[in-house]
Amino acid sequence: MKQNVEVEAIFPQIHQLFPLIIKSSTKSSSLFSLTSVSPVPPSTHSQSYYFPLSTHKTHNGVSQVCKKHSNVTEHQSLTSRPKNTNPRGIPEAPFIEKVESIIKDPETEFKPAMTAFQDRLQQYKYMELSKQQQLADLKLKIPDIEKNLAVISHIKLLKDSGEEKLETNYELDSTLYTKAEVDVENLDSVCLWLGADVMLEYPLDEAVELLEVRLKNNTEQLKTIEEDLDFLRQNITTMEVNTARLYNWDVERMKNMKAVEQNTKELKI
Repeated sequence: MKQNVEVEAIFPQIHQLFPLIIKSSTKSSSLFSLTSVSPVPPSTHSQSYYFPLSTHKTHNGVSQVCKKHSNVTEHQSLTSRPKNTNPRGIPEAPFIEKVESIIKDPETEFKPAMTAFQDRLQQYKYMELSKQQQLADLKLKIPDIEKNLAVISHIKLLKDSGEEKLETNYELDSTLYTKAEVDVENLDSVCLWLGADVMLEYPLDEAVELLEVRLKNNTEQLKTIEEDLDFLRQNITTMEVNTARLYNWDVERMKNMKAVEQNTKELKI
């Protein structure tokens, strides 16, 4: 009686096919295993992001946002929950056309406003990095799922054509391969890695259905993440422009103040 042999195999008929694990047995049915299937990605539509731009300044133990009633509306647009968001709830960055509209008292409001702008910019950049990592993961998962589907389709094609055996190559070690035969006629199921060291056995048709669902979900998530990245890049640019305008405005203000002081001294002389 032959002992069960577990090997890794790659179909020579399909270019760069995803590695397989084949279990040959003396039993009537053979077990065919795919190495990896990404789990269903969590939906991003339920996520909500809220990054308040805080311009609070503490003075004598009292938290202050602004000093003048006429400035409340502008500050509320920075500190309250944003009205304009993308479908995933990522807030849109406000574009500051006139710095004077949000800075009424430069001595007390400039530094908190600059800090708030820089914080929002860093939040966008942090989220962009997180989305880029998710995008990279999906770009690895999707080809794997497509290869798994190609493997099962090839098996079903061989079964339908009446093939009894399949000769395939499997990897013993790096750059070292040998051959094995798969009992295609009695091959009725495959095992899919679901992640977290979990493998489940599925009939061929159910495996195809599961993989197609995974592929659809990952493809939709890929599109969603790409949209979020575009949105984040636009808002990062907006916040960089806002920060630069605010900084340049303060530099110009300080320059004008020094000029006025110099002229005042000359008049006194």
